[in-house]
Amino acid sequence: MIYGYNFKGSSIFPRGRKTMNEIYVTGHRNPDTDSVVAAISYASLRNALGDRNYIPVHLDHINDETQRILDRFNFEAPMRLRNVRTQVCDLEYDTPPALNSTVSIDRAWNTIQEHGISTIPVINEDGSLYGMLSAGDITNYNMLANENGTWRTCRSSTCSVYWKAG
Repeated sequence: MIYGYNFKGSSIFPRGRKTMNEIYVTGHRNPDTDSVVAAISYASLRNALGDRNYIPVHLDHINDETQRILDRFNFEAPMRLRNVRTQVCDLEYDTPPALNSTVSIDRAWNTIQEHGISTIPVINEDGSLYGMLSAGDITNYNMLANENGTWRTCRSSTCSVYWKAG
């Protein structure tokens, strides 16, 4: 059994499904039989190992010889990719935590430390960007102050520390 590839009439992996874990496997730009079969074989091998979803593809027109061989062994031609350039939709990115302007400096510092980040966006009530707050901004503000030999945490608003965007 070949894993992760559509036999004609089968739906092992539904067409049109796109996840961030898909990896397209292709041969050279003008695919001949060995290039197409290698893409199918390698994608099937990697799918059998089960770590991600590997999809065989081709970049240009499949020639008649290759199509006859695929038909003879009852395989669909791999999906055609028209463009292999990186697009915004191909990028994996995260959504960082954000603070609103009413959060205390103490809470901002704890959020930065908790997430292991050096800067954090500060947003308006409507969710638009107001500015950025960095760990350096907080330390320059003197978050910790020595009062009578003990350390205390300042409770000021982040409004007085971060820069306003635009």
